Amino acid sequence: MAVLRQLVLLLWKNYTVQKRKVLVTVLELFLPLLFSGILIWLRLKIQSENVPNATIYPGQSIQELPLFFSFPPPGDTWELAYIPSQSDAVKTITEMARRTLVINMRARGFPSEKDFEDYIRYNNRSSNVLAALVFEHTFNHSGEPLPLAVKYHLRFSDTRRNYMWTQTGSFFLKETEGWHTTSLFPLFPNPGPREPASPDGGEPGYIREGFLAVQHAVDRAIMQYHANASTRQLFEKLTVIAKRFPYPPFISDPFLVAIQYQLPLLLMLSFTYTSLTIIRAVVQEKERKLKEYMRMMGLSSWLHWSAWFLLFFFFLLVAVSCVTLLFCVKVKKDVAVLTHSDPSLVLVFLLCFATSSVSFSFMVSTFFSKANMAAAIGGFLYFFTYIPYFFVAPRYNWMTLSQKLLSCLLSNVAMAMGAQLIGKFEAKEPTCWGVSSREDLGGVEGAVAAKRRQEGEHELLHGCGVVLAFPKLIVSGVLFFSIRSKPPKRDEKERKRRSPSPKPTKVHIGRLTRNVTKDHIMEIFSTYGKIKMIDMPVERMHPHLSKGYAYVEFENPDEAEKALKHMDGGQIDGQEITATAVLAPWPRPPPRRFSPPRRMLPPPPMWRRSPPRMRRRSRSPRRRSPVRRRSRSPGRRRHRSRSSSNSSR
Repeated sequence: MAVLRQLVLLLWKNYTVQKRKVLVTVLELFLPLLFSGILIWLRLKIQSENVPNATIYPGQSIQELPLFFSFPPPGDTWELAYIPSQSDAVKTITEMARRTLVINMRARGFPSEKDFEDYIRYNNRSSNVLAALVFEHTFNHSGEPLPLAVKYHLRFSDTRRNYMWTQTGSFFLKETEGWHTTSLFPLFPNPGPREPASPDGGEPGYIREGFLAVQHAVDRAIMQYHANASTRQLFEKLTVIAKRFPYPPFISDPFLVAIQYQLPLLLMLSFTYTSLTIIRAVVQEKERKLKEYMRMMGLSSWLHWSAWFLLFFFFLLVAVSCVTLLFCVKVKKDVAVLTHSDPSLVLVFLLCFATSSVSFSFMVSTFFSKANMAAAIGGFLYFFTYIPYFFVAPRYNWMTLSQKLLSCLLSNVAMAMGAQLIGKFEAKEPTCWGVSSREDLGGVEGAVAAKRRQEGEHELLHGCGVVLAFPKLIVSGVLFFSIRSKPPKRDEKERKRRSPSPKPTKVHIGRLTRNVTKDHIMEIFSTYGKIKMIDMPVERMHPHLSKGYAYVEFENPDEAEKALKHMDGGQIDGQEITATAVLAPWPRPPPRRFSPPRRMLPPPPMWRRSPPRMRRRSRSPRRRSPVRRRSRSPGRRRHRSRSSSNSSR
């Protein structure tokens, strides 16, 4: 109960201090509502468009290379490499594929893939290689035919050549390297078809880079190699095209794109002022020595920090609840800022971020003893922990789960990645993040929903780690308690000035009766150690009676401490006595001796002043004029006499 009373008292103290700062409290609650209002304003301004018809794309021919490759490299021609070069069958198939591609191109063979890689690395003409055809079959001699079951792979340049730079509506730069074969969906999915203005499917460019055309030419050459003449004539009549799947009717909502980019930034800005206020309030109490006074009064350190945490947590709980309400309330046409997200999950996510922010602020406050300095550097660190998100976000699809969780050690990065997942699931079906409104669907829709849930398991696992684990909270707490347990370092001057005081060896014994003598004191206190001296003042008129107190000096400070422990409050001659330690006086420094001023030697004769040309006059003694005695004027006397005569009348 005593601990509970202390906690309630500390909460009342912190609440009283916070209540006096009306403007600070209003800003702490107003800023999250302000940035939430910005998202609501964007939701109202950005209009969604209903596309009632299916989106159908025209077919794309893959029998020929795109028009871009009809223009050869400067001063040279395109090359089609093949491996291994010692096989006549591989060479024949490569020549047939080269003729199918129509453009001006020559074939170049390499004995092995290592030779081909060395050519790409060190030869200046390696940029002319369009693709490399690598067969995974070992040919024993050059005349060995190609087997019916054969594997091959195509190697294209990592840097795309026919890349059309489209940066419209993209916050992060699109990469021109890599084919993204490990990704099924883009990093930031949008409602509607992916790259709707590209009939060939857009990135990574399997049609525009010539991959499908080369693959079709090689497959056709292999089939013609094994077929007879009639089959070859049949191949010449075939036309192969590639066509995008039609996309069903959808609702085009550009706000979902905006929320994926802006939600992390707005959430970070919402709690910036609160974090600075926490750091300043905690360090200001330390700067004014209030914490030390409370510790001297017997307050536990964990109670002090618990009271601060509960106060700020309750304030943030109010702010987070209002933000969740604004995010999930319907603003128009049954549409909210987060339409498909469960409010309870959003509330838990924001509470985790708020708790992590409080822990981060406590950790920063342990490094400083000046409030203004702590607030300035704490604000810089708060913004600095958000910067790594700009490097993590474009590489999110290529990061492993351990790398993602490791990046969540920074609270702002963890919040940004969680907000990114919220925005991504808002653009997908509701089953991925929030309300499971399609769990009972069957048939094709149920299979599609189950498939999408299976593909989103990895992201959901990471989302659970971000929302529920928040490892930054643990790391900040460990650092906070480890740093707080260490005493603050003092500068060199203060360390020299405040050297540790020696332990006392002298004990003052008070409230003694007059009958107690030195022998009694020696007999009792010698049991605790070797006594160096006993000083017991006596009365002048009665030397056999003491003054009621004595001083006992031990040779060892531990013995004096032992005597204090056992005799303070003990009894001698039926009287309860007191025992207190006597601190040794600080040795005064010796007085500084000032050396007498040096006498200046007289100047040489040539520097002596010449005698004055004019005669010096001695000052005459000051003469004072005699005091003049002024007699009264007769008029004044007459006036007085009149007045006196009038008065007499």
